[in-house]
This record gives sequence, C-alpha cells and structure tokens, in this order.
Amino acid sequence: MGNPTKRLDNMAIIGPFSNSVKEIYGDYGPPKLDEYEVPLSKESVFISSSTITGLRNLAKNLTSLNLCADGGRCSKWNKSQLVDLLASSQLDLIILTLGTGENVVGENRDLHNYDLPGRQGDILKELLRLNAMRPRGPVPIFLLVFTAGPIDIQTAVNSEQVTAIFWAGFPGPLIGEAFYSLLTGVSGEGLGSMRAFSSEEDEPGVESRWWIPAGRLPFTWYADVTNLAGIQEYTMTNQTYRYLPKSTCLLAGDKGNRSTVCKDPIPVAFPFGHGLSYNVYCNKGNVEASGFTYSLLVLPKRGLIRLGQSFVASVVVTNSGMMAADEVVQVCFSFIQHT
Repeated sequence: MGNPTKRLDNMAIIGPFSNSVKEIYGDYGPPKLDEYEVPLSKESVFISSSTITGLRNLAKNLTSLNLCADGGRCSKWNKSQLVDLLASSQLDLIILTLGTGENVVGENRDLHNYDLPGRQGDILKELLRLNAMRPRGPVPIFLLVFTAGPIDIQTAVNSEQVTAIFWAGFPGPLIGEAFYSLLTGVSGEGLGSMRAFSSEEDEPGVESRWWIPAGRLPFTWYADVTNLAGIQEYTMTNQTYRYLPKSTCLLAGDKGNRSTVCKDPIPVAFPFGHGLSYNVYCNKGNVEASGFTYSLLVLPKRGLIRLGQSFVASVVVTNSGMMAADEVVQVCFSFIQHT
C-alpha cells in the first residue's frame, strides 16, 4: 500500500475484526473497557477527552462489514454483503481482517489444524474471485492477520491482488489508532507528523516525531505443516523450536554407525526475522533499495568460537532513506558440531 499522502475516496474494512477489539486483547491483556478501545473502523471517545477515529481518516467514505456473525470462529458468514460490496464501482482499497482471535486460540485452546477458522478461508477465496471480475480491474487488498502465531494464508500470499500483509498478533484495544499512525506517520495523541531523517533532532523517542518501527517476525511462518513433527518432538532444528537451517539433512544413528537422513523439506512462507520497513531509498521518485546501508563489517578472525569464549563483531548501519526509522540488525549463529 505504501505510505499514503492523501485521503482515499472509498475504502472498505471487512472481516471478523473490522469493528471490534474484544477478541484481540490476548489472554494477558488489560481489562476490557469500552472507553479505552479504538477499533479499526469505529470512532471512539478515548479517556473521555478526544475523539479517535481509527482508520476512518484514511478515506472520505468508509464501509465496514464484519461478515462473520460470531467473530473469529466465523461458523457462518454473509456472502451477499461481500457480493454487494464488490459490485460497487467506487472502491479504492479493501482492508481484510482475518485470524484466530482469542476465542479460538489461547491458554488451553489450541488450534486443531493450520487452516483459517470457520469460513474465513471461504471469505478470502470469494473476495479474490469477485475482485478479479471487476470491470475496472481488481482493488488492492491489504490483509491484517490477528493470530498468536502462523496460520495458513498461502492463498493471500500467492495472490497479486493482495499488495500487503501485516501480522498484528493480539495488539489490544488501540489497534485502530496504532495502525493509522503506522500507515500515515500521523498520531492522534500529539506525536505529530512523520518527518524526513535530516537533522540531529530526529532521534528515537523525541516528542513530536512518529518513530517508524521495524517489524520482524519472531517465528518461522510455515507455508505448510504436513511434514512438521508433533509438539513433543524437541529437536532444536527443523521442527517447532528454531528456524530452519539451509539443509534438512541430519546425522542419525548411534556413534560409530551414523548415517545421513534427509527429510522432506518443510516449506516456509516467511522466515524467522522477516519484515519490511517504509524507509526506502528513492532516486527521482523511484524506489531503488532499502533505506539502510550496511558497511564495514568486522568479524572475529577465527571462524570457530569455542564454548565460553567471548568475541566482538561490529557493523556500521547508515540510514540513507527518507525518514527516521528503527532497524533490527540480525546475527545468526550455527553450531559446527552437534552434541
């Protein structure tokens, strides 16, 4: 979607989390108080002092459709509402909300499979089908995923209609305000407008600046879990506890009688640490590369680091982009000998 600089004419927010935050607090969230809630599509009176509009200010006209009668469970959905929405010729953007919500997943509530709950998969497929048939061409779709972990969204990943995917986790009651700030750089709570990264004043945490965060996945997002072992498999690679190595071939057997066993690969949609930033380098208006430049990498002279041995590594990260933003420097280690 990019970073919008002007309001759209017509936008739709659809799906089971479009106008309620009740299912996205998480099991360890704050008390659920209406006056502190800012859904994606509804106006809210925040702390009885000011009106916060969520994503309403992104467009002159906003349509909001839950589609599912029972939230994230989505045991039934209103197909006719979606058909009517896509029949409209005046539509610039669709924000689709999907996921589990805390009523489906939480403490003592595990997923029984990797599918989107209930009829949510049908909503996604029908939306893509109807959108592709629009006379003026498909409307861009922005997918928001509310889950505690990965889930099967490959249909969206594989579709050119879905121009952006944002994993929101269980963000709590202020998702509307937070997401509006993230998209536009404008905050309703007095943080001011996002500014170009051009002076010493643009430091993280400085008042009146909106600091663009660096979104990074804290887990591996599998495209398919058919070959994933059960939860009682505690192997630290290729399974549930660590990201996948480059090879799925492992040594097996007793000492002196070992052989190499290659498993069928587990397809990955997004690797551990995957994420994007709005901060890009532009040349004459064209996006050419990431706004961050890595240089002067210094690693230990010896590639082998022994147990208990300390070492120092360094790299220079330069923000050559358009705005002040966070950047996560990722460092990966591998054990040469398995014990």
